[in-house]
Amino acid sequence: MRVLVADDHEMIREAVKAILAGESGIEIVGEARDGPSALRLARELVPDAIVLDNRMPGLSGLDVARRISKELPNTSIVFLTLDSRIEELARAAGADAVVMKDAPAGELL
Repeated sequence: MRVLVADDHEMIREAVKAILAGESGIEIVGEARDGPSALRLARELVPDAIVLDNRMPGLSGLDVARRISKELPNTSIVFLTLDSRIEELARAAGADAVVMKDAPAGELL
């Protein structure tokens, strides 16, 4: 599975990459630190999945998810957030899953 990681915090991106890198069959194909970069890389790389933060500069994760779900319907979207109230909005925007940033690492898998 080819995965794109998008979060404006480098520490979070590195942690997500470390969690996913330990799994067989997962390849990190790119990372983005803002919404416009996440959208551009998703279009260029056409990943199987994108791990997406909600709050990023330029475009919110919700905006990115809406566009990706329309343009790349085969790309799974996993929202990674601190805001427990975002789940309904994230799913309406096209997210396949919502994982809280304070959840155990295994929930990301």
